[in-house]
Amino acid sequence: VKSKFLWDRLRSVRQDLSLQQMYDAFAASALQQMVRYAIISEHELCEDAATAISPDGHNSHLNVEQLTKTLTTLRHIYDDHRAKQQALPLDHEAEMFALQLLLRIDSHGRYSVS
Repeated sequence: VKSKFLWDRLRSVRQDLSLQQMYDAFAASALQQMVRYAIISEHELCEDAATAISPDGHNSHLNVEQLTKTLTTLRHIYDDHRAKQQALPLDHEAEMFALQLLLRIDSHGRYSVS
């Protein structure tokens, strides 16, 4: 239950950052933390999947979908700041890019490896 509440709040924060067009260092840092939370929650809660009997379980598909959107937003922030030659601490850009690549080879949805 706590993870669903946090997931919903973090999703709202990500949407608010986008709606308010906040693409500064604060937004990048917040999004990086959201990515790490999504990955840890996926790892910790993957055994507690939602079922017809237990609909309050973890929904991996929604979590991975939000993770993908967050990583995509981060990629746009990095690219925009690089194109504008603005100073933005990009010390975690390589980590986020690597996580995005790993997500693409995972077996979720359209990135299914067969």
